[in-house]
Amino acid sequence: MKKQILLLVLVLSSFSIFAQQQPKSMHIDDLRASEANLNIDPSLTPPRIVGAAQRGAVIPLGSSYNVYSILREGQTQVDYNQELNAVSFVHRQNAGSPGGSGIISFDISKDNGLTWNTANKPVTPSVGSGITIGNRYPNGVIWNPIGNTDTTNARFVAFGAALTNVTNSWGLVYQTTSNLDGSNLKENYYTTPDTSALIPGGLVTLANGDILGLDVRRATNEAALYRMAYNSATDDFDVTQSYWSYDLTGATALDSANFSQGSPNIAFGPDGTTGYAVTAASNVEHGFYTIRPNIWKTTDGGATWNKLPSIDWQAYPELLEWTLPSESTADTTNGRFPYLRNYDLTVDLSNNLHIFANMSSRSDSIDPGFIWVDNINTNSLWRIETNDGSSYSMEFVQPWLNTWADLAADGSRWWGPRPQASRSADGSKLFFGFTMTDTLFTQSTVNNAPDFWVYGKNLTNNFDSLKNLSAGTGAEYTSAWASMPSVVIEGSNGVDFEIPMVYGVPTAGAGAQLDYFYLQGAGFSTACLTAPVVISTNELEIEAANIKVYPNPTNGLLNVDLNTLTEDVNIDIYNIVGQQVQSIQNARNLATLDLSNVSNGVYFVRISNEATVISKKVIVSHN
Repeated sequence: MKKQILLLVLVLSSFSIFAQQQPKSMHIDDLRASEANLNIDPSLTPPRIVGAAQRGAVIPLGSSYNVYSILREGQTQVDYNQELNAVSFVHRQNAGSPGGSGIISFDISKDNGLTWNTANKPVTPSVGSGITIGNRYPNGVIWNPIGNTDTTNARFVAFGAALTNVTNSWGLVYQTTSNLDGSNLKENYYTTPDTSALIPGGLVTLANGDILGLDVRRATNEAALYRMAYNSATDDFDVTQSYWSYDLTGATALDSANFSQGSPNIAFGPDGTTGYAVTAASNVEHGFYTIRPNIWKTTDGGATWNKLPSIDWQAYPELLEWTLPSESTADTTNGRFPYLRNYDLTVDLSNNLHIFANMSSRSDSIDPGFIWVDNINTNSLWRIETNDGSSYSMEFVQPWLNTWADLAADGSRWWGPRPQASRSADGSKLFFGFTMTDTLFTQSTVNNAPDFWVYGKNLTNNFDSLKNLSAGTGAEYTSAWASMPSVVIEGSNGVDFEIPMVYGVPTAGAGAQLDYFYLQGAGFSTACLTAPVVISTNELEIEAANIKVYPNPTNGLLNVDLNTLTEDVNIDIYNIVGQQVQSIQNARNLATLDLSNVSNGVYFVRISNEATVISKKVIVSHN
């Protein structure tokens, strides 16, 4: 009961119900900027519906010796094939299996995730016997011959980064394939011209059956595209590579260890021929130095690619409102430098690219001025949309109310928001997943008890819904490193849009084993993604009223102008942890609340009647 009450308070204070405005959170330990530096305009934040999730069951999968299976959000670790009703999850082999931690294996379901074959299926068994000393961060997809419905004819394909004993570092890429039971194995390695290959990501299957994966080469500032085409004569895949140059203007002095480019990812639309390849890169384009996406687009199944114009973060005031000023500038208006921290991709029915991004604030006090700032003030989640790069749209989805959890003394394991992106088969419904801890329940801002949240968006009516899919399941408070496939399951297991999700639960201690679990049967109903029909006169009136809250920021008195409302409403003000600090009941016309005795910070003004609750965000800043 305590947990349910705390979760309800979090929903009411942080998200609200119906037509709500999202809060920007503040934290007492922020040393970079005061609350007064956050010039947040409540009109810039969108309404959001918060609904009850369709509950799922948790199914145990395999394991791995350590976390070096699943750290990167751009990996394609979960795949779904609609023709075969098959779901796969790729990881380093089960803990305790012969050969050590660096061998890749996979788990497979042939009934839409109801039952799983989790037996160890080593698909890179030669690790340690040649030049490779370990494989990490695998991507995996189910390859199915066109028109086939028999799982015995399908193949599993894995692709990822390998360590080589030549340099005791990166330098190899593995590509391996087997039947879905692990038999008929083909294991291949590809040596790059230099040892600067980073970590491949974004494995996708095209309409013609070819598979594409993306990597980057730091020393030469190039993206490396791998194409895998099935060869029936060898019962294997022929692999070819092509390269594109980056524009890393001003980044040549960077230490490559600081990820001047990375996080490669690919996504294709429902037509199977229009797709986008994206990497994160640092440069001084648009007048300031930070991380932004590099985007290439294809409309012919990946035969040719065109580089799109990059996004100018400064052109989007709604993003700047959620970005803290850089430390070295006194200009709190122009001295804000958004920073793309991590992301995932999907492509909709109109072949528009959607980047689901964790945005942060760039610091310039740490050489080379490139490091993000990590606290509760500086992380937010955004949907970035474009088609040709000539224009971008930015939709604020959610403040990320946590700090990253460092789970090992060596700093090698983190729980962040883990942005994930998926879509319906036709691309009309988009689903964006992330993990976040209920800070009211844990009494901590650290993301060390993460739930799995999904923001669903219906593009046919522009209606959206935000759900905690792990709530009330065995995945509650344990959904670390959540991974979703590129396409969701539709109309199976009693769920209209089921979100297949795998997460990892670590055992105690640095470098310890991870156990993996599949959340089955959780997702969205069609009704949940359809705008409700007219509800009541009261609700329509409060939503239509042009309610104004001013001044914002305020140093004491706050006016709530209820404008044309003809009925009484209640006005409640909450701080960021859900504590009520002021209240007026049965208000009408103009109400004035005295906030002169509350601390500086962000507060939520909750205006409600019997039918509707809306929320406005205000800042209190005493001179």
